[in-house]
Amino acid sequence: MKHLWRGFFRHILNLRVICLALSACIWSLGVVTTWGSPPRLALNPYEGVDWAQTQQIKAGLHAHTTESDGSDPPERMIDAYHRQGFGALALTDHNRCTWPWERWGRDGSTLNMLAIPGNELSRHHHAVSLFVPFETSSSRLEVSLKEVADRGGLVILAHPGRYWKPTPEGAVPPEILANYLKLFAEHDVLVGMEVINFENRYPHDRLLWDGLLTKMMPGRPVWGFANDDAHSRGAVGRNWVILLLSEVSLSAAADALSKGRTYFATLTTHDRLTRDPAKTPRIERIWHDEEQGVIHITATVGGSPLSEENCSWISDGTVVHKGSQLPYRRIENLGSYVRAELRGPGGTTFTQPFGLAR
Repeated sequence: MKHLWRGFFRHILNLRVICLALSACIWSLGVVTTWGSPPRLALNPYEGVDWAQTQQIKAGLHAHTTESDGSDPPERMIDAYHRQGFGALALTDHNRCTWPWERWGRDGSTLNMLAIPGNELSRHHHAVSLFVPFETSSSRLEVSLKEVADRGGLVILAHPGRYWKPTPEGAVPPEILANYLKLFAEHDVLVGMEVINFENRYPHDRLLWDGLLTKMMPGRPVWGFANDDAHSRGAVGRNWVILLLSEVSLSAAADALSKGRTYFATLTTHDRLTRDPAKTPRIERIWHDEEQGVIHITATVGGSPLSEENCSWISDGTVVHKGSQLPYRRIENLGSYVRAELRGPGGTTFTQPFGLAR
């Protein structure tokens, strides 16, 4: 009997040695293996959206008038956005809340537009305060964020690329990333950042967005935004945010922004001769098949389906898949999030990030 047990353990030991050797060979060849469980969708900003009943409201969340450094008075800027089909607008003059609109002879309800109170807090790192008629003299961003939070507002970081530059290798400097990570971790009122500003003048902010998402998702989302930062009527309509609302109200809009029930679009990724809002992808539906582990996107351009090759999925700043369906359990090298970019002939549309966990 002792000989039988000794032989059994010898076989077990040999099997373990073989497994370890095989693992070493696989590792040395650079083959990626996943010994743990496949990723699961831990955060879906579009969960619960009834796309058939939801209203898609085109919003401008960063614009200036003659109340600060803009060239057109508030009523003309409001009219310019109204003509381009915007259903929500925040005039965000520097350190000044240009609201309510009735002071300039405009009524949001008459125009069928949400008049959102706004202010670009500019005595520190610029930040767009929304949904509260708030002004401050503070020169410290952290103080201003707390003041907006105490009043029940929301904040979007404005053009962070103005305050940093990529390394020669095209990366976010570690100290810059650390500073923004700390800022978002400590201030829930800070719902996101401008990924696209004005004429896409800080394209490296997409690097920052992906860097933040890589470190913070799925526990702490950072929502992305595209804003005109318009200082004249000629700059209106290059960028916008789509609010997915079951009812059109300020409270519903604030809830959508805070929970990521939005997507955003820009014309500035295209040559000026080809830019066209009508040829920029519109998302018709996003849904998750949990059983199969697939995220689906239905998008159209001018009423026709978006081509499969024009839908890219990004994780950790890298394109990991193409097509309208993402089978995330079967794709290697996915990080803690994934997001989609939809490129049409006239503009580009961005989803908010989905959080992944194991």
